[in-house]
Parts: sequence; structure tokens; C-alpha cells
Amino acid sequence: MRIHQWLLLSLLALSASGDAIADLKVERVRWGFGGKPMCEAFNLLTVEMRNDGDEPFVGVLSLEQGYGMRRIGAPEVQPCSIAPYGSRVVQFAPYLDRSSSDWRLTWRGGKHRLEDVRWEGNERKAVVEFSEPQKIAEAGGTSGEFPRFPEAEFPGNPSVTEALAAVVLDHTPAWEAARAQSFLTWLKRGGRLHVFRRADGTWPKFRGALEVLNDSELTAIEMGMVQRHDKRLIDLSKNEAASLKVAPEIHGGRSQGRYHAFRLMGLITRSDVNWGIVYLVAFAYVVLLGPGLYLFCRRKRDYRIAVVSLLGLVLLFSWLFARIGRRGFGESDRIYSASVAKPVSPGVYDVQQWSHVFVTEGNDYQFQYPSQHQLFRAEGPESVPGAIKNGVDGGLDMDLPLYSSRNLLSRQLMNGPVIEVSVNGSDKSSGLSIKIDGLGNIEGVLSRRGDRYYEMSAVADAWEFFGNGVDENW
Repeated sequence: MRIHQWLLLSLLALSASGDAIADLKVERVRWGFGGKPMCEAFNLLTVEMRNDGDEPFVGVLSLEQGYGMRRIGAPEVQPCSIAPYGSRVVQFAPYLDRSSSDWRLTWRGGKHRLEDVRWEGNERKAVVEFSEPQKIAEAGGTSGEFPRFPEAEFPGNPSVTEALAAVVLDHTPAWEAARAQSFLTWLKRGGRLHVFRRADGTWPKFRGALEVLNDSELTAIEMGMVQRHDKRLIDLSKNEAASLKVAPEIHGGRSQGRYHAFRLMGLITRSDVNWGIVYLVAFAYVVLLGPGLYLFCRRKRDYRIAVVSLLGLVLLFSWLFARIGRRGFGESDRIYSASVAKPVSPGVYDVQQWSHVFVTEGNDYQFQYPSQHQLFRAEGPESVPGAIKNGVDGGLDMDLPLYSSRNLLSRQLMNGPVIEVSVNGSDKSSGLSIKIDGLGNIEGVLSRRGDRYYEMSAVADAWEFFGNGVDENW
């Protein structure tokens, strides 16, 4: 179902519920996992809504990014229904960069401005302890050393977990299959899990998709790390907790690369107009319509000839301008994309994609990927007519005018070829050699060590170390 149709049905259901407007209020707001969002990433935003009225609320919550008094980008929408005097937790997944500070939540009959997001310049990913529903203490976790995150609010969409570095756990989370699979995907993608003994001294017993974590010898799963600590979490010392809190720093500057990529893709769809001829025809038009027509009419002294000559000139040059400057001659709808794919498991990749969309016909367009979990952002400093529905079976519904373009940013889990990489030598020497199977033609390979990338050259059927490294923002 198209998103605008889904919105229409939601609004009709709301109208059918009566003319009274529910007394809706924002009870709680949390950015990310540790209370702070991550810059240049899709972030988890958890909002708890409360209905203090006598009427049920059935409608749509809309998260909008503001700039002064106006809205920019496309809003993210989520369906919501709350019984009288009830509450509900709703989660969004907006993309935040350095300019993203002003956010507001709107619904039928109300709105709420969220507290401004402030960037300190040294943000780090979150290290949190999952808390059980019955543990409602506000300060710290069982050890009192880690920020607590309600396990019931862990997102079912693994694409929105980039800001989470590590999890501390001393019990078995009470999750349904989808949420457990999302956590396992986060772990495989490079997360760190610290498992402690339960309060009674026994080890947590994991079930379902997480049953693999019961292996006491398990230290790594795909790109993730699992570490068992032979003690209860409450017995953890401050020094030991401090060592577990170490998280990678979030590097800035990626917005420059994003804007550069969009600019290069936009140049591809720029019309190839011969501006020299356009300027020459425009100059001839001004000369002939002004002094040329005046001198001609002075000689003829007949207003009928003057009127016919004026109409003829206008029609002739209108045709010329349309001919030499029009768009659409040989053009068609286009989407140009650049992607970064990180392996999660064999044949499954976490893909972030930068896309430039060009259309030749004004219409309402829907963008989706063959993936259950999708996140979108419509780039631009102006309001975008459309709506984003992130998450399961989500997508972006957007109105694009005739011969217009739009930059999109998306992230999703996608299936792909199984890539096998064999490494010979050491990345600390010039003898590094890798062999890649499963990708077909490869135009170039960079190896990363720390914050530097190293170009490699093709030698026979392998790639070998070549040249000097360049920094991360290259």
C-alpha cells in the first residue's frame, strides 16, 4: 500500500472515531541508547505518549525537522492508537547531522517541540546495560556504573542500532523472535556483548535465535565480540566498569563526503545545454524586438504589419528557445547511487546508500527496497512534499515535479553474493596480499588499518599492498 493511501486511511479512521480530540501529551523522550544521539547516522528516538482525555486517540504521529519557523525535509510518520488514560511507546529513526538540532512532534490537535540536540564534538557510541521490566530504578544499572536501557524498547530494526557500541547483560531478555534476531544482527555487525552471572550466581540461559550465546567457548560471532565475566554484575568494581565503558569515538566530517557524492551524481543529470547559442539567440531577440521592429515599422507605417511582425517574432523565438533549451530530449527517469555494504553474515549486508533521483514526469513516487527493514531521509534545505515510514515494510512517498531531482539517503539489510576473502602476509608489512571471490569485476581495492586506507594493486589473481595510506575522510 502506498504511504499516502495509508495516511488517508488513518485520517479517515480518526475522523470516524468522533469529533472530540484526545488530550495527548509527551511523557518521555530518549535519543539513542545512552541518552545522546550519534552524528551522521540514523538514530533511535523513543517517545512515550500519554492520553489524558476521555476519548481514544487513533491517528498518526509525525516527526518533523524544523529550521526556524519552517519545516525542512520529509516528515517521518508512525501510526498510533492510545486508549483513554493510557500510554504507548513509539519509536522513530531520523537521520541526524551537525545541522539537525530542531525537532518537533505533531499530531491532530497538538504538537510538541523536542529539546534541541547539542553536539559536543567528542561523541562516542553508547555502552549500556539492559534492564528488566521489573527493575524500575532510575539511577545506573545493577552495578550502578552503566546507563540503563529498557530491554523491551530495543528496536526490532537492526539498521537503527549503529550508535550502540556495547551491551552489558546478566539475565535472559524477554524478547519475541524479531527483537532477538535484531539484537543478533547488531552483534554480528560488530557489537560487543559482556555477559555476567545472574544475581544467584548462575549463567543466563538464552533461547531461540540467541541460543548460540550459551556456548561458553564463544568469543566472536562474525564481526562481533562476546566476553564472559565470571562474576555477578553487582560485584563489578569501578575500575573494571571503566574499562568496559571504552567506546570508539564518532568521527565527524562524513557530511562533506555525502554532499560531495550528491553533487557529483547531480552533475550527471544536469542538462547539456549549449549556452553560447542560447545567449546569441536571446541577444538577437532583444535587438529584433526592440530597435529592429521599431525601424521596420517606421518605414512601413502600417499598424497591421507591426502587429503581425510582433506576433511572428514572438512565435519564432519561442519555438527557437524551446528547441535549443528544452529538457526531455532523449532523457528518461534515472537513479544514480553510491553504496557502502558492511557484512553481517554470509550473503547478508548492512547497506547505506546515497541516491540521486531524476524524473521527467511530475508525479507521486514511492521508493522501496527488497528488504523488510528500511530507513530513509529526503535531503534538502526545503520542505519536501511526502512522508517517510521507516521500519518493517517502510518506504518513502514523495511528490516530484516535472524534470526535477532529489537526493535520498537510505539504509537497509540486503541479500547479496557470498564474498570470500583470503589474506596472506601481514597488514603491517608491504607483503599483504588478498584474494577476493564472488564479486566479478573489481576496479580497485583499499585496505584499512586504523584511520588510514591503503591502495592495493592487481597482481595476477590477487591484490597486493601498494603506495601510501590516506586518511579516513579521503
